[in-house]
Amino acid sequence: MIIDTPFPSCYDPKTERRGGEKTMNQQLIQRAAADILKSQKTIAFTGAGISVESGIPDFRSAEGLWQKYDPEEYAHIHAFYSDPDKVW
Repeated sequence: MIIDTPFPSCYDPKTERRGGEKTMNQQLIQRAAADILKSQKTIAFTGAGISVESGIPDFRSAEGLWQKYDPEEYAHIHAFYSDPDKVW
């Protein structure tokens, strides 16, 4: 099953109740939780927003890593082959 629904970081399920009924967000979360519990293997694909929200800088913004580091020096396969420890 694939769930492709963005959940805002400020999501609070306690505020999502309407007249005792579950909202679509709550239903999707419960469905995802049930599917994860039933599955033998689970994988999640996320975007840059999840790491930025965790305090990990992105690459392309004005405050991103490529403003501090040259991408050709770090993000090129030849750079990795020549000095894997540095690139890693």
